[in-house]
Amino acid sequence: MTICDNRSVGVIIQSDGRYLMFTRNTFPWGVAPVAGHVDVHGSYPDAAHAEASEELGVNLIDLRRVTEGWRDNKCRREPGPQGVGHNWRVYRAWTASTPKPSQRETRNVRYLDGTQVQILAGRTTAYAKGGVTDEEFRQHPGIEPVWVQWLV
Repeated sequence: MTICDNRSVGVIIQSDGRYLMFTRNTFPWGVAPVAGHVDVHGSYPDAAHAEASEELGVNLIDLRRVTEGWRDNKCRREPGPQGVGHNWRVYRAWTASTPKPSQRETRNVRYLDGTQVQILAGRTTAYAKGGVTDEEFRQHPGIEPVWVQWLV
């Protein structure tokens, strides 16, 4: 099993006030923007570009950092030197590319408006409060929990 490097990047890709998001086919379950570990890519900006290409097959335009911080979110890897969680940097970007998503990692790629994101965040809240089981959330997810915090 791979050891986590405790560094994650996220990219909020926007177009006309909407957000390019997808449903994850792998843990952590949920609907989310582009995200991934930094380690094999070298730097946070390099990871942002690489993950956008790997997950959605898009090239990013005008990458801008919007926030950063520690989140105690789990990933598929074994805990890293800082335990469970990641030092995140979240960027905003645009793309002129038509998504060609990875079939392994992504499904149901689409642009969502703010109302649609709020509805999905409501499902995540119900999941966090125990009103939705793990399997129900996996089958019909809301926003990936770590992204609810970033999208607020």
